Amino acid sequence: MTLGLFLHSHQPVGNFDWVFEQNWDRAYRPMLEALERHPGVKATLHYSGPLLDWLDEHKPDFRGMVARLVERRQVEIAGGGYYEPILAMLPEADRQGQIRLMQDEIEQRWGMRPRGAWLAERVWEPGLAAPLARAGVEYTLVDDSHFGGTGIPPGQLSGYYVTEDEGETTSIFPGLQLLRNAIPWHPVDRVIAMLRKESSRRPGAFLVMGDDGEKFGAWPDTYAKCWTRNGG
Repeated sequence: MTLGLFLHSHQPVGNFDWVFEQNWDRAYRPMLEALERHPGVKATLHYSGPLLDWLDEHKPDFRGMVARLVERRQVEIAGGGYYEPILAMLPEADRQGQIRLMQDEIEQRWGMRPRGAWLAERVWEPGLAAPLARAGVEYTLVDDSHFGGTGIPPGQLSGYYVTEDEGETTSIFPGLQLLRNAIPWHPVDRVIAMLRKESSRRPGAFLVMGDDGEKFGAWPDTYAKCWTRNGG
């Protein structure tokens, strides 16, 4: 079985510097350091535009830390709307502008044009398939609840699905609530046991956990759980 990790990190425009600083110290930096220590673990990372701007100005090591992970093909950087807009609420021109601004910035920073995109607040509607495709987005992440109306229960979701609008297609990975609720709250051995059970039930399944990067250290009680040896 394959476990896909899609971590989204965001701070809004104008947030307090101490909030940015705290999240860097407790969540963003420890995650990058952990990935560097464990080259066999791969992940897709997303940083919103306002967070990228702050990190460029205040944490000069950030760009190089990510570059090393990208160069060894351990992480993929996902795009999205630069200022974290709800894309479904924007006119088409603004959707394209926001997505392409983020793509350009990522390419300038790390020499790779993102293939995927994070949807702000995980808001999805079927009509987004065409705008995403026109912007060059090959895939995104959608909550598993959206698949219920298609007749696919969460316990059968695996891999990605292709959706179409106006003759344009993009791929959507279902982000599983079961995994969001378990990671990082449950003990590691319990999560591994759950994954092994799924693997025996569905050999070859591809399951995705997509959630906020801040929950790995910056949310209450998560720093000790994620980054100390006796964290539970």
